Amino acid sequence: LNIEPKDRKIGFVFQDYAIVPHMTVKENILFGAKKNDPGKIKSICRMLEIHDIIDRYPYEISGGQQQRLAIARALFHDPELVLMDEPFSNLDVNLRAKVSSEVRDIIKKYGATALIVTHSREEAFLLADKVGIMNNGKIAQWATPYEVYHMPANKFVATFTGEATFLRCSPLNDNKYQTPFGVIKSNSAIKNPVLLIRPEDVIYQPNSPVKAIVINKEFKGPVISYKLKITSGDYLLATFPSHKNFNIGDTISISLELKHTIVLDGDL
Repeated sequence: LNIEPKDRKIGFVFQDYAIVPHMTVKENILFGAKKNDPGKIKSICRMLEIHDIIDRYPYEISGGQQQRLAIARALFHDPELVLMDEPFSNLDVNLRAKVSSEVRDIIKKYGATALIVTHSREEAFLLADKVGIMNNGKIAQWATPYEVYHMPANKFVATFTGEATFLRCSPLNDNKYQTPFGVIKSNSAIKNPVLLIRPEDVIYQPNSPVKAIVINKEFKGPVISYKLKITSGDYLLATFPSHKNFNIGDTISISLELKHTIVLDGDL
């Protein structure tokens, strides 16, 4: 069906906000509207906490307030669907986290559906109920943030959604595989299997028979990220609380604490 843009019930929040510089906040919200509705403007602006800047111009307000203005304009037209193109890319890191969390709550409260395009996995995990991971123009996986991180469909999704290392496995029988950490069981038979290991799956365990040499370390405040080399020759990424402060060259004992055993095709 051919439906005119004004009747499609779709709101759009542009990457650069597309705010008209010579119009006030109120005038920007009303831009393209069929009629003025003071009560509606007041309600939306109060929800977005921009009710006290309604007569200011874009250059007089902050980046976060400009972001809220762009969302207010989209919501004023009662959309059933809100399209958002990299909506937080122009904000600094600290403001981006704060505003994106607020926007998620606002859209849910408003009752609209939002489709957001972003290159930030942290942003996608924070905002989305469902995430679509794109690879070469195709959806590699469509699932909840929890599922795409802990149960990725393939190696591309696994590496795209977070730090990952892949440990070579030897197929046994009954979907079992031999690894340097012992025998593991999977739900499927794979010819060239690799075991997905997230940094948080590796734990420091003094009595473990598996030894690892610290190759590199990065201090990150509450945690330290380590690159480890185990006796099989494989490399692992590990994240330990920062009070477990090992030096490069140290040999430590480690084991795996897998909440999800994910064996993937090593060819993909």
